[in-house]
Amino acid sequence: MSLMVLAPIPWAGRVWASPFLTPLVPSERACRERGRRHKPLLDVGR
Repeated sequence: MSLMVLAPIPWAGRVWASPFLTPLVPSERACRERGRRHKPLLDVGR
């Protein structure tokens, strides 16, 4: 999941998205293999 800031770049002539908050969200299988509780993407986003 990634939160982006939209910034107009004058020399590019368009708006670019710059990520500034990017938490890793492991899959349910990866959590199960490590013996951890899985947190769905929406829970991490809150």
